[in-house]
This record gives sequence, structure tokens and C-alpha cells, in this order.
Amino acid sequence: MPFWVEFTVKAGDTGSKIAKAVANLIKNNHIFLHDKDLINLTVDGSKLILEGATEYQRFRQIAISKSAMTDDYSDEVAELGDDSIVLKERGKNSFGTYSQIVKDLRLPTGANWQPLHIRKVETPIIDAVYNQYIIEYQAPATNDGLACVGQRLESNTLHVFWVKNDAALITEWEAALGEVGTIEDVDTSSEEEQQEETPVTPTYTVVANPTGDPSAQGWYELDGATYVLTQDTEIANGKTYYTKN
Repeated sequence: MPFWVEFTVKAGDTGSKIAKAVANLIKNNHIFLHDKDLINLTVDGSKLILEGATEYQRFRQIAISKSAMTDDYSDEVAELGDDSIVLKERGKNSFGTYSQIVKDLRLPTGANWQPLHIRKVETPIIDAVYNQYIIEYQAPATNDGLACVGQRLESNTLHVFWVKNDAALITEWEAALGEVGTIEDVDTSSEEEQQEETPVTPTYTVVANPTGDPSAQGWYELDGATYVLTQDTEIANGKTYYTKN
């Protein structure tokens, strides 16, 4: 937002007199006032000091122009960056302050339509600074995917906590987080499902007095140390056959 200030300088005026006159002109006419002062103004000797009212403000352009009584146009005599207009320091955007939290975050009751402001329990404390803690965890989703039969989905949940930056409170909070311990996955399947999923080691029993077609009856024979389905269609003399249990 641009501001213009017109002031008169007489021959013989000192720098300190000009600085005070300009400051009084701005304050008396509330030039920087829009609901509240957008720029803070102070005088230090012959210096006129301008300061943004919040850390988010930046001075993009400052210029001084001179126009004599007989001039048709004004001439610029100084601008931001010259020796006479110096940018002393640039503010840093705040983080975890009252203004930043209220301005940038969507608080749960911030958009309600009740005749009340944000609930007190959610309102940050003015002039306090808060630390941000992010807790993220992953768990199987309760519903299956639609891309294919049996597709499993993972649910990712993110919790953000803002904790007032008091040493005692931070110590207590981080100690509480440490007590959470290791999160263990719990198998929620039924006993029957667990039994179905548990592998069973088969046993093989010798067929006594074998008759008929071994392959048709699903018998096994030993191939080295492994039981395999026999391909015999007739009983082979001296061969042992097995049934699988």
C-alpha cells in the first residue's frame, strides 16, 4: 500500500527540525492509520525511522522528491538504497506466534458460524511462542481397494500439536511422548482365519496290502527324501506306497 507525505522545507532548516516536522505531520494527520497504524514512526536526531508494524511487512520502495515553487515537475533526490535512505534490517517471518497461528492455520472452531469467536481452549496466547510437533502413523485401512479383488490399502494419519515454548511444559510434553513406547501391530483376524493361515506339516502313512490303481487312489511314493504322487497304474512288486494325512 503506497503512502505519500508532502512537507515543506525552508532555507536554513536543520535535519533534526525537518525529521520532527515530518513525524508530527504524519502522526497528526494519521497518514499511516488504517484501523491501526501500519507503519511505526520514531525520530532519532536527524533520522526519521520507519518500521513495519508486523514482521510480514516489507519496504519495496522509498523515495524523496523535491519540487521548488517554480518547477513544473518534481525531481527525485533520494531513494531506497542510497546513503540517505538505508534499510537497516529485514524482519523474519514469525513461526508459532499468536499472529502466525491465527493467520495461517485453520483452527477447528475458527470457521464456525456461532456468535462467538474461536473457542478459548484453541486460542493461542498473545506474545507466546509455540513449538510444532508432528506425529504421523500408518495402519491398514478398514476398507479394501477397488482396483482388484483382495487389494489392501494403508491409512496414513497426521496429527499436528502446537505446544507453548515453556521449558517445564516442553520437558513434560516430550517425556509424555516418550512414554508412548513402541507401537505393536495387533492381529485382528478370527481364530478360524488364523488356523487357516497356519501351515500344517503333512504326514504320510504306509499303505498295507495295496491293491488296485495306485495313481487313481492318490497314493504317494518316495523319490529320494521327498514324497511325490505316484504315476503307477498297477501295483509294482516290492514298492511301498503312502497316503497323505
